[in-house]
Amino acid sequence: MKTQNKKSDHGSCSPWKKFTMVVLFVAGNAIGASVLGLPVVMHAAGFIPACIVCILMSVVMAAAELLMVRIFIESGADDLCGMFRAKLGPLGANLFAFSYFALFFCLLVAYWSGTRDILRTFPRFNTTFPLLILLSGCCILFGFKVAGPANTFLTTCMFVTFLCLGLKTFTCEGGNLTKTVNFGATTAALSIVICSYCFHGAIPMVCRQLDFNRRIINWAVICGVLFPLMFNIGILFVSFRVLTAQDLAVGAANECPVFVVLDNKLLSKEFSTIGNLFSIFAILSSLIGVTTTMKGAIGEICSGRKVTSAVAGFTIVLLLPLAIALSCPGMFLKALRFSGGILSNFMVEILPIAVLIKEKKINLKYCALLLIFLWIFCLEFASFAKL
Repeated sequence: MKTQNKKSDHGSCSPWKKFTMVVLFVAGNAIGASVLGLPVVMHAAGFIPACIVCILMSVVMAAAELLMVRIFIESGADDLCGMFRAKLGPLGANLFAFSYFALFFCLLVAYWSGTRDILRTFPRFNTTFPLLILLSGCCILFGFKVAGPANTFLTTCMFVTFLCLGLKTFTCEGGNLTKTVNFGATTAALSIVICSYCFHGAIPMVCRQLDFNRRIINWAVICGVLFPLMFNIGILFVSFRVLTAQDLAVGAANECPVFVVLDNKLLSKEFSTIGNLFSIFAILSSLIGVTTTMKGAIGEICSGRKVTSAVAGFTIVLLLPLAIALSCPGMFLKALRFSGGILSNFMVEILPIAVLIKEKKINLKYCALLLIFLWIFCLEFASFAKL
Protein backbone atom coordinates (compact mmCIF):
# COMPACT_ATOMS: atom_id res chain seq x y z
CA MET A 1 0.00 0.00 0.00
CA LYS A 2 1.36 3.38 -1.00
CA THR A 3 1.76 5.85 1.84
CA GLN A 4 2.14 9.61 1.68
CA ASN A 5 5.59 11.00 2.44
CA LYS A 6 5.75 12.68 5.84
CA LYS A 7 7.00 16.25 5.66
CA SER A 8 9.36 17.97 8.05
CA ASP A 9 8.01 19.45 11.27
CA HIS A 10 10.57 22.29 11.11
CA GLY A 11 8.36 24.65 9.11
CA SER A 12 9.34 27.69 11.22
CA CYS A 13 12.96 27.45 10.06
CA SER A 14 13.86 29.74 7.14
CA PRO A 15 14.31 27.94 3.78
CA TRP A 16 17.93 29.01 3.32
CA LYS A 17 18.89 28.04 6.87
CA LYS A 18 17.16 24.68 6.42
CA PHE A 19 18.88 24.11 3.04
CA THR A 20 22.31 25.06 4.46
CA MET A 21 21.89 22.76 7.47
CA VAL A 22 20.80 19.87 5.24
CA VAL A 23 23.71 20.38 2.81
CA LEU A 24 26.22 20.52 5.67
CA PHE A 25 24.64 17.42 7.22
CA VAL A 26 24.90 15.57 3.89
CA ALA A 27 28.48 16.78 3.33
CA GLY A 28 29.45 15.78 6.86
CA ASN A 29 27.81 12.40 6.33
CA ALA A 30 29.88 11.78 3.20
CA ILE A 31 33.22 13.36 4.20
CA GLY A 32 34.88 11.16 6.77
CA ALA A 33 37.06 8.11 7.13
CA SER A 34 37.06 7.38 3.39
CA VAL A 35 38.66 10.78 2.65
CA LEU A 36 41.45 9.91 5.11
CA GLY A 37 41.96 6.50 3.51
CA LEU A 38 41.91 7.67 -0.12
CA PRO A 39 45.57 8.84 -0.45
CA VAL A 40 46.77 5.62 1.18
CA VAL A 41 44.98 3.32 -1.29
CA MET A 42 45.91 5.58 -4.24
CA HIS A 43 49.64 5.47 -3.44
CA ALA A 44 50.52 3.43 -6.54
CA ALA A 45 48.33 5.48 -8.89
CA GLY A 46 49.66 8.99 -8.34
CA PHE A 47 48.04 12.38 -7.87
CA ILE A 48 46.74 13.06 -11.40
CA PRO A 49 45.08 9.64 -12.01
CA ALA A 50 43.58 9.78 -8.50
CA CYS A 51 42.03 13.22 -9.16
CA ILE A 52 40.61 12.14 -12.53
CA VAL A 53 39.02 9.02 -11.02
CA CYS A 54 37.53 11.09 -8.15
CA ILE A 55 35.97 13.53 -10.65
CA LEU A 56 34.53 10.76 -12.84
CA MET A 57 33.14 8.85 -9.85
CA SER A 58 31.56 12.02 -8.44
CA VAL A 59 29.45 12.26 -11.63
CA VAL A 60 28.53 8.58 -11.44
CA MET A 61 27.63 8.77 -7.73
CA ALA A 62 25.60 11.96 -8.22
CA ALA A 63 23.55 10.15 -10.88
CA ALA A 64 23.02 7.21 -8.50
CA GLU A 65 21.98 9.45 -5.59
CA LEU A 66 19.57 11.45 -7.80
CA LEU A 67 18.03 8.18 -9.00
CA MET A 68 17.49 7.15 -5.38
CA VAL A 69 15.79 10.50 -4.67
CA ARG A 70 13.52 10.10 -7.69
CA ILE A 71 12.44 6.58 -6.73
CA PHE A 72 11.95 7.51 -3.07
CA ILE A 73 9.68 10.46 -3.85
CA GLU A 74 7.70 8.48 -6.45
CA SER A 75 7.18 5.57 -4.04
CA GLY A 76 5.46 7.73 -1.43
CA ALA A 77 7.20 5.71 1.30
CA ASP A 78 8.44 7.06 4.63
CA ASP A 79 11.81 5.30 4.53
CA LEU A 80 14.08 3.47 2.11
CA CYS A 81 12.97 0.04 3.29
CA GLY A 82 9.37 1.00 2.58
CA MET A 83 10.45 2.31 -0.82
CA PHE A 84 11.95 -1.02 -1.86
CA ARG A 85 8.98 -2.90 -0.41
CA ALA A 86 6.68 -0.80 -2.58
CA LYS A 87 8.84 -1.23 -5.67
CA LEU A 88 10.36 -4.72 -5.36
CA GLY A 89 8.14 -6.47 -2.83
CA PRO A 90 9.17 -8.20 0.43
CA LEU A 91 12.30 -9.76 -1.12
CA GLY A 92 13.63 -6.37 -2.23
CA ALA A 93 12.87 -4.86 1.17
CA ASN A 94 14.66 -7.71 3.00
CA LEU A 95 17.72 -7.53 0.73
CA PHE A 96 17.90 -3.79 1.25
CA ALA A 97 17.45 -4.03 5.04
CA PHE A 98 20.25 -6.59 5.37
CA SER A 99 22.71 -4.64 3.18
CA TYR A 100 21.68 -1.36 4.86
CA PHE A 101 22.51 -2.48 8.39
CA ALA A 102 25.65 -4.34 7.29
CA LEU A 103 26.88 -1.25 5.39
CA PHE A 104 26.38 1.21 8.23
CA PHE A 105 27.73 -1.23 10.80
CA CYS A 106 30.95 -1.61 8.76
CA LEU A 107 31.19 2.18 8.40
CA LEU A 108 30.85 2.64 12.16
CA VAL A 109 33.62 0.08 12.71
CA ALA A 110 35.81 2.00 10.24
CA TYR A 111 35.09 5.35 11.95
CA TRP A 112 35.90 4.12 15.44
CA SER A 113 38.97 2.25 14.15
CA GLY A 114 40.25 5.38 12.37
CA THR A 115 39.64 7.49 15.47
CA ARG A 116 41.53 4.97 17.57
CA ASP A 117 44.54 5.01 15.19
CA ILE A 118 44.65 8.82 15.11
CA LEU A 119 44.38 9.26 18.88
CA ARG A 120 47.06 6.65 19.52
CA THR A 121 49.57 8.70 17.50
CA PHE A 122 48.46 11.96 19.09
CA PRO A 123 48.26 11.45 22.89
CA ARG A 124 47.15 15.05 23.45
CA PHE A 125 43.68 14.13 22.16
CA ASN A 126 43.33 10.83 24.03
CA THR A 127 41.10 12.45 26.66
CA THR A 128 38.58 13.38 23.96
CA PHE A 129 37.70 9.73 23.24
CA PRO A 130 35.06 9.50 26.03
CA LEU A 131 33.58 12.79 24.75
CA LEU A 132 33.20 11.28 21.28
CA ILE A 133 31.36 8.31 22.79
CA LEU A 134 29.14 10.69 24.77
CA LEU A 135 28.28 12.73 21.65
CA SER A 136 27.45 9.56 19.73
CA GLY A 137 25.17 8.50 22.58
CA CYS A 138 23.38 11.88 22.51
CA CYS A 139 22.74 11.44 18.77
CA ILE A 140 21.23 8.03 19.47
CA LEU A 141 18.94 9.50 22.13
CA PHE A 142 17.94 12.80 20.50
CA GLY A 143 18.45 12.21 16.76
CA PHE A 144 18.59 15.16 14.33
CA LYS A 145 17.85 17.69 17.10
CA VAL A 146 21.43 17.11 18.30
CA ALA A 147 22.98 15.75 15.09
CA GLY A 148 21.91 18.68 12.87
CA PRO A 149 23.55 21.53 14.87
CA ALA A 150 26.50 19.31 15.86
CA ASN A 151 27.20 18.36 12.26
CA THR A 152 26.90 21.99 11.14
CA PHE A 153 29.51 22.96 13.75
CA LEU A 154 31.83 20.04 12.94
CA THR A 155 31.62 20.54 9.16
CA THR A 156 32.43 24.25 9.61
CA CYS A 157 35.43 23.33 11.79
CA MET A 158 36.44 20.79 9.16
CA PHE A 159 36.47 23.50 6.46
CA VAL A 160 38.58 25.84 8.64
CA THR A 161 41.17 23.20 9.59
CA PHE A 162 41.28 21.98 5.98
CA LEU A 163 42.12 25.50 4.73
CA CYS A 164 44.82 25.83 7.40
CA LEU A 165 46.17 22.44 6.40
CA GLY A 166 46.32 23.44 2.72
CA LEU A 167 48.19 26.66 3.54
CA LYS A 168 50.63 24.79 5.80
CA THR A 169 51.28 22.22 3.07
CA PHE A 170 52.87 24.83 0.79
CA THR A 171 55.78 25.08 3.23
CA CYS A 172 56.44 21.32 2.99
CA GLU A 173 58.36 19.54 0.24
CA GLY A 174 59.46 16.02 -0.55
CA GLY A 175 56.44 14.35 -2.13
CA ASN A 176 55.78 13.05 -5.62
CA LEU A 177 52.93 15.27 -6.84
CA THR A 178 53.40 14.52 -10.55
CA LYS A 179 56.08 11.81 -10.58
CA THR A 180 53.76 8.78 -10.46
CA VAL A 181 51.12 8.20 -13.16
CA ASN A 182 49.51 4.76 -13.15
CA PHE A 183 45.82 4.65 -14.07
CA GLY A 184 45.71 0.86 -13.70
CA ALA A 185 46.34 1.14 -9.96
CA THR A 186 43.19 3.23 -9.41
CA THR A 187 40.91 0.17 -9.59
CA ALA A 188 42.14 -0.91 -6.15
CA ALA A 189 40.77 2.33 -4.68
CA LEU A 190 37.34 2.52 -6.34
CA SER A 191 35.52 1.16 -3.29
CA ILE A 192 37.05 3.87 -1.07
CA VAL A 193 36.12 6.54 -3.63
CA ILE A 194 32.51 5.29 -3.64
CA CYS A 195 32.45 5.45 0.17
CA SER A 196 33.51 9.10 0.09
CA TYR A 197 30.37 10.05 -1.87
CA CYS A 198 27.84 7.89 -0.03
CA PHE A 199 25.06 9.62 1.87
CA HIS A 200 22.10 7.62 0.53
CA GLY A 201 20.94 6.65 4.01
CA ALA A 202 20.23 10.33 4.69
CA ILE A 203 17.99 10.75 1.61
CA PRO A 204 14.66 10.29 3.50
CA MET A 205 15.77 12.90 6.05
CA VAL A 206 16.88 15.27 3.25
CA CYS A 207 13.53 14.90 1.49
CA ARG A 208 11.55 15.52 4.68
CA GLN A 209 13.64 18.51 5.76
CA LEU A 210 13.25 20.10 2.30
CA ASP A 211 9.52 19.30 2.16
CA PHE A 212 9.87 16.98 -0.85
CA ASN A 213 10.70 19.88 -3.18
CA ARG A 214 12.37 17.89 -5.96
CA ARG A 215 14.37 20.79 -7.43
CA ILE A 216 15.81 21.90 -4.07
CA ILE A 217 16.54 18.30 -3.07
CA ASN A 218 18.45 17.74 -6.32
CA TRP A 219 20.58 20.82 -5.62
CA ALA A 220 21.25 19.57 -2.08
CA VAL A 221 22.36 16.20 -3.48
CA ILE A 222 24.65 17.84 -6.05
CA CYS A 223 26.21 20.03 -3.33
CA GLY A 224 26.51 16.93 -1.18
CA VAL A 225 28.67 15.34 -3.90
CA LEU A 226 30.71 18.47 -4.73
CA PHE A 227 31.90 18.99 -1.15
CA PRO A 228 33.43 15.48 -0.85
CA LEU A 229 34.99 15.92 -4.32
CA MET A 230 36.67 19.13 -3.16
CA PHE A 231 37.95 17.45 0.00
CA ASN A 232 39.11 14.37 -1.92
CA ILE A 233 41.24 16.42 -4.31
CA GLY A 234 42.49 18.61 -1.46
CA ILE A 235 43.58 15.70 0.71
CA LEU A 236 45.25 14.04 -2.28
CA PHE A 237 47.16 17.27 -2.95
CA VAL A 238 48.28 17.53 0.67
CA SER A 239 49.36 13.88 0.82
CA PHE A 240 51.17 13.62 -2.53
CA ARG A 241 52.92 16.97 -2.03
CA VAL A 242 54.38 15.90 1.31
CA LEU A 243 54.68 12.10 1.08
CA THR A 244 56.28 9.73 -1.41
CA ALA A 245 54.57 6.65 -2.79
CA GLN A 246 56.69 4.55 -0.43
CA ASP A 247 55.48 6.54 2.58
CA LEU A 248 51.85 6.05 1.57
CA ALA A 249 52.46 2.35 0.93
CA VAL A 250 53.42 2.00 4.60
CA GLY A 251 50.01 3.40 5.52
CA ALA A 252 48.32 0.93 3.18
CA ALA A 253 50.25 -1.95 4.75
CA ASN A 254 49.27 -0.83 8.25
CA GLU A 255 45.62 -0.14 7.28
CA CYS A 256 45.68 3.32 8.88
CA PRO A 257 44.47 6.87 8.01
CA VAL A 258 46.84 9.08 6.02
CA PHE A 259 47.50 11.50 8.90
CA VAL A 260 49.06 8.72 10.94
CA VAL A 261 51.63 8.42 8.14
CA LEU A 262 52.04 12.22 7.97
CA ASP A 263 52.69 12.39 11.73
CA ASN A 264 55.38 9.73 11.53
CA LYS A 265 56.99 11.38 8.49
CA LEU A 266 57.00 15.06 9.43
CA LEU A 267 57.24 14.96 13.23
CA SER A 268 55.89 18.54 13.08
CA LYS A 269 53.86 19.63 16.10
CA GLU A 270 52.00 22.35 14.19
CA PHE A 271 51.19 20.19 11.16
CA SER A 272 50.20 17.26 13.36
CA THR A 273 47.82 19.42 15.40
CA ILE A 274 46.04 20.79 12.31
CA GLY A 275 46.00 17.43 10.53
CA ASN A 276 44.67 15.48 13.46
CA LEU A 277 42.04 18.10 14.26
CA PHE A 278 40.84 17.85 10.65
CA SER A 279 40.86 14.05 10.90
CA ILE A 280 38.80 14.03 14.10
CA PHE A 281 36.30 16.57 12.74
CA ALA A 282 35.98 14.60 9.48
CA ILE A 283 35.46 11.22 11.14
CA LEU A 284 33.17 12.63 13.82
CA SER A 285 30.89 14.39 11.32
CA SER A 286 30.44 11.12 9.42
CA LEU A 287 30.05 9.19 12.66
CA ILE A 288 27.21 11.47 13.75
CA GLY A 289 25.50 11.26 10.37
CA VAL A 290 25.66 7.47 10.17
CA THR A 291 24.71 7.07 13.85
CA THR A 292 21.64 9.28 13.42
CA THR A 293 20.59 7.58 10.18
CA MET A 294 21.00 4.06 11.55
CA LYS A 295 19.27 4.93 14.83
CA GLY A 296 16.27 6.24 12.84
CA ALA A 297 16.02 2.94 11.00
CA ILE A 298 16.27 0.98 14.25
CA GLY A 299 13.51 3.16 15.72
CA GLU A 300 11.24 2.19 12.81
CA ILE A 301 11.94 -1.52 13.34
CA CYS A 302 11.49 -1.38 17.14
CA SER A 303 8.21 0.53 16.92
CA GLY A 304 5.57 -1.49 18.79
CA ARG A 305 8.06 -4.10 20.03
CA LYS A 306 9.12 -4.95 23.58
CA VAL A 307 12.74 -3.88 23.09
CA THR A 308 13.14 -0.10 23.13
CA SER A 309 14.83 1.71 20.26
CA ALA A 310 17.27 3.33 22.74
CA VAL A 311 18.53 -0.07 24.00
CA ALA A 312 18.79 -1.49 20.47
CA GLY A 313 20.40 1.75 19.26
CA PHE A 314 23.07 1.79 21.96
CA THR A 315 23.84 -1.89 21.41
CA ILE A 316 23.96 -2.02 17.60
CA VAL A 317 25.03 1.54 16.76
CA LEU A 318 27.53 2.23 19.55
CA LEU A 319 28.65 -0.70 21.71
CA LEU A 320 29.24 -3.44 19.09
CA PRO A 321 31.14 -1.33 16.49
CA LEU A 322 33.20 0.28 19.24
CA ALA A 323 34.09 -3.10 20.75
CA ILE A 324 35.19 -4.51 17.36
CA ALA A 325 37.26 -1.41 16.53
CA LEU A 326 39.05 -1.46 19.89
CA SER A 327 39.69 -5.22 19.97
CA CYS A 328 40.64 -5.77 16.30
CA PRO A 329 43.43 -3.48 15.00
CA GLY A 330 43.82 -2.85 11.27
CA MET A 331 40.09 -2.72 10.49
CA PHE A 332 40.08 0.81 9.03
CA LEU A 333 40.59 0.14 5.30
CA LYS A 334 39.10 -3.36 5.35
CA ALA A 335 35.79 -2.07 6.69
CA LEU A 336 35.75 0.82 4.21
CA ARG A 337 36.46 -1.45 1.23
CA PHE A 338 33.71 -3.86 2.20
CA SER A 339 31.28 -0.98 2.73
CA GLY A 340 31.98 0.82 -0.54
CA GLY A 341 32.83 -1.99 -2.90
CA ILE A 342 30.19 -4.58 -2.02
CA LEU A 343 27.43 -3.32 0.29
CA SER A 344 27.10 0.22 -1.05
CA ASN A 345 27.25 -0.99 -4.64
CA PHE A 346 24.46 -3.46 -4.07
CA MET A 347 22.22 -1.19 -2.02
CA VAL A 348 22.60 2.19 -3.69
CA GLU A 349 23.25 1.34 -7.30
CA ILE A 350 22.17 -2.19 -8.19
CA LEU A 351 18.85 -2.33 -6.28
CA PRO A 352 17.54 1.06 -7.57
CA ILE A 353 18.37 0.09 -11.15
CA ALA A 354 16.54 -3.21 -10.54
CA VAL A 355 13.48 -1.04 -9.79
CA LEU A 356 13.84 0.64 -13.19
CA ILE A 357 14.21 -2.73 -14.91
CA LYS A 358 11.08 -4.05 -13.21
CA GLU A 359 9.11 -0.94 -14.19
CA LYS A 360 10.58 -1.01 -17.73
CA LYS A 361 12.01 2.50 -17.33
CA ILE A 362 15.64 1.51 -17.97
CA ASN A 363 17.59 3.53 -20.53
CA LEU A 364 21.14 3.66 -21.89
CA LYS A 365 22.38 5.99 -19.11
CA TYR A 366 21.25 3.66 -16.35
CA CYS A 367 22.53 0.59 -18.23
CA ALA A 368 25.98 2.22 -18.24
CA LEU A 369 25.66 2.93 -14.50
CA LEU A 370 24.71 -0.67 -13.84
CA LEU A 371 27.69 -2.01 -15.80
CA ILE A 372 30.10 0.29 -13.92
CA PHE A 373 28.86 -0.77 -10.50
CA LEU A 374 28.66 -4.45 -11.39
CA TRP A 375 32.28 -4.26 -12.52
CA ILE A 376 33.37 -2.63 -9.23
CA PHE A 377 31.26 -5.11 -7.26
CA CYS A 378 32.98 -8.05 -8.99
CA LEU A 379 36.44 -6.54 -8.47
CA GLU A 380 35.87 -6.09 -4.74
CA PHE A 381 34.20 -9.47 -4.32
CA ALA A 382 37.17 -11.15 -6.00
CA SER A 383 39.65 -9.29 -3.79
CA PHE A 384 37.79 -10.33 -0.61
CA ALA A 385 37.56 -13.92 -1.86
CA LYS A 386 41.36 -14.02 -1.94
CA LEU A 387 41.67 -13.04 1.74
